[in-house]
Amino acid sequence: MAPPTESNLLADPADDDVHRFLRTSEVAALFQVSERAVTDWAARGRLPSVRTPGGHRRYPVDAVRELLERSGLA
Repeated sequence: MAPPTESNLLADPADDDVHRFLRTSEVAALFQVSERAVTDWAARGRLPSVRTPGGHRRYPVDAVRELLERSGLA
């Protein structure tokens, strides 16, 4: 499987009827940080997340895109 890229992970959400969410590993790959760093960002409120029924975090694409822009990485 090819590594995630900004272009395929942050596709225009208007293309989907359902809001898109990214996994912790996908967000970490976009920012080139550890998964733990992403989890810490969510715990500190820097990046919003929702929990799956299994307890895993998912991150809204719009919020990830905004953080990338604020960080100067987009």
